Amino acid sequence: MTTTHYDEIAKDEASLAKPPNIGDYESTYANWSWDDIRAELDLPDGLVNLAHECIDRHANGERADKVAMIWHGPNGEEERYTYADMKAQSNKVANALTALGVEKGDRIFIIADRIPE
Repeated sequence: MTTTHYDEIAKDEASLAKPPNIGDYESTYANWSWDDIRAELDLPDGLVNLAHECIDRHANGERADKVAMIWHGPNGEEERYTYADMKAQSNKVANALTALGVEKGDRIFIIADRIPE
């Protein structure tokens, strides 16, 4: 079954701890520009590096010890990872790939035989 419509979730904006990122959706949509978004990013060498944008620039600054991800397991377990934790883990993966001979520009594919239950 495919769902193509979701009912609006109405919230009282005054009761929110932080205001919504987009106050006026229609105006934001009408004036959207990828160039404006790129101007907000920290682009090392002028390129979009998702690891840098999502993890490194936070791990290398004031947010290093801020929780970046909360994982909830199927049996109620919970793990919290800071930006510094995420950087350390992503560096481990990068080092393992380098040890396997993967070089800059190589493409990596992960093939799963089945979805875990």
